[in-house]
Amino acid sequence: MLESEVDYLHLDVTGGLQKQQDQDPFFDMYMKQGANQCIFHLEATENPGALVKDTQNRMKAGIAIKPGTTAEYLAPWANQIDIALVMTVEPGFGEQKFMEDTMPKAGANIIVSGGAIMSSEDPRSVINLLRNVCSEADQKHSLDQ
Repeated sequence: MLESEVDYLHLDVTGGLQKQQDQDPFFDMYMKQGANQCIFHLEATENPGALVKDTQNRMKAGIAIKPGTTAEYLAPWANQIDIALVMTVEPGFGEQKFMEDTMPKAGANIIVSGGAIMSSEDPRSVINLLRNVCSEADQKHSLDQ
């Protein structure tokens, strides 16, 4: 991936990390390996505010919402989080079709893509294609306003 000139490497972690960072030995391991941000699913925690605060004691904190969750659910933490991630697929499975109807929720400045890049024989061309498509969509959106 480093040769593909990616801006970030997004590692998707499952299995309780989002709920119990203090008790999860992997959280500190990720930091030691260079992780500088943690995004957890709003729907996977009972106390998002406490988790944001705990995470920000260590690194940047973000909240992700599933496609069916409205962006208004992010409002209570909007001034506290560093990153908001609007999922465009249902979490938990790879190789899903992009859900275009989620785009009105997102004023995206970062795109997370899994299978399209990772299963490609030429990841660099897929990354460039995604950058170009997003740039064109952003320019069109700016002109429409």
